[in-house]
Amino acid sequence: METRFVGWGAAITDLDNDGLPDLFFTSGMVYPEAEGKLPDAPWRTPRVVFRNLGGARFEELQDERGRGVREAHSSRGAAFGDFDNDGDVDILIVNLNEPLHSCATT
Repeated sequence: METRFVGWGAAITDLDNDGLPDLFFTSGMVYPEAEGKLPDAPWRTPRVVFRNLGGARFEELQDERGRGVREAHSSRGAAFGDFDNDGDVDILIVNLNEPLHSCATT
């Protein structure tokens, strides 16, 4: 179970078009003040991606999924769909006090 981050916008969807549902969620601490008092509770955190390996096994893919996943933000939501009609799932992410962000996962 993932317990390092406060999760927000989430989906169980096939991010890599392999026929298996993967897991994705945005994250970000609730209170920016907590970061000053709890060093292990940063305000901005990366997105979280778990690739489905089949057989009830998942692999975490933060570093392998590119800058859009790795970069730390205080995110609050996400929308999923094939927004550019290229056949894969695209993700639009809402970050606090930032413009809308698109995130390529493959």
